[in-house]
Amino acid sequence: MSATNLMLAAKKGDAQGVVEHLDEAGKRGPSEATALMYAVRYGHTDCVCLLAEKEGGMQLPDGRTALMQAIELGFMDCVEALVGVEAQLKTDEGLTALMYAAYNNNVEAAVLLMDREAGIQTEKGVTFPFKMPAGMTALMIAASRGATEIVALLHLSEVCRVATNGWTALMWAVRYGHHECARLLAQREMGYKSATGMTALIIAARVDSLRCARLLTDEAGEKTTRKTKMLGRVGPGLTALMVAAMNGFYEVAQLLAPLELGVLDCKDRTARWYALQNRFPNIADLLADEGDGLHSQGLSSSSSTSIRSQSSLPPSRSTTPAIVVHADHRGTNPTYTLENRTYEDIIREIEAAEGEGGVRTGPTAIPTTTFATTSSLPISPMKMDTQLRPEPFSFGSDSPFSAGNSRVTETVYHAADGHYALPIGSKLHEIYTKKGTF
Repeated sequence: MSATNLMLAAKKGDAQGVVEHLDEAGKRGPSEATALMYAVRYGHTDCVCLLAEKEGGMQLPDGRTALMQAIELGFMDCVEALVGVEAQLKTDEGLTALMYAAYNNNVEAAVLLMDREAGIQTEKGVTFPFKMPAGMTALMIAASRGATEIVALLHLSEVCRVATNGWTALMWAVRYGHHECARLLAQREMGYKSATGMTALIIAARVDSLRCARLLTDEAGEKTTRKTKMLGRVGPGLTALMVAAMNGFYEVAQLLAPLELGVLDCKDRTARWYALQNRFPNIADLLADEGDGLHSQGLSSSSSTSIRSQSSLPPSRSTTPAIVVHADHRGTNPTYTLENRTYEDIIREIEAAEGEGGVRTGPTAIPTTTFATTSSLPISPMKMDTQLRPEPFSFGSDSPFSAGNSRVTETVYHAADGHYALPIGSKLHEIYTKKGTF
């Protein structure tokens, strides 16, 4: 359906035109948008005020409101005009305007909405900024985004809420290494365990967040109870020290060693066993008081000696930037853009993915895959010891990636939520190189 005269006036910011065509209020145009939404999209506050009473409360097919759009765009005058008529409305996934404020770190909007919407939890799993379970709160979303001021605003009213997977706001803050958010939440939420038995400390160990781990040492000694894929296939019966040891996170292991040394997993294996199994001799040396830790698997002492003979320096953490293809399929026509992400960023995105896209660490990982980087010209490789989910991907002649060629179908590597890592030497990589994209 085409845009009405009212919509065109709202889009232009023509307040007089809006008044003249108010009889068209309530109609929907392209993408089911209303005149009010057009006014919000372009920041025309006077038109928003004229239309709020007539069209306030109308929602897009997915449940989004004009207020949510105003928050995303940061048009605070529009937000103020719409709070009274659209607060407490939810999207189909159960997201509120306050949750949009938390996601976008819009502190002013959060202040306006907290008394009206604090305490609401999502009814379904959500898909931004990554897949989340049902039961999410605005505080959890703020914590996952590192929105410290909003966490400070909401932590008293929404603290100790739990999503359906058992995660708290503290766990989300730790998951993404947001130390200040974790500090605000630790006193009230420390001690909670997820549905798989993960504590915030175990999560800190898994993502190598030393600063967060220091806040959470009172949780030492707890073990996971079930296998989880959420953080790269963490098994049952593991302590935070074991998780740090199996992933080669030396400083976190050093912090936890005095607290969890000698603890056994459900198969009577120590943290040192995990360090040796995954070839981290520096951590194995750190945990030498645990013995060889190999008796349950029958590995020989010569194997232990061979592994320990390797370098004992903590493994470095690459910050090499990598090219990642971002495919946005939300619109009618998919769009494709390039994003710079570090090795660590990609690993975290992969770990956030559900299903078979999780990370495998240690000597059992599949062969390394080479990715294009932006560190120098000519393109230099970056290798990742990780499993990515390969997917065929087509780029038509209208895509910026096709360089005017016929449709290209290429295997790229799916990380999470539409992000794709591009192997070096692939057809698309060849096209990019010729075009000078890098």
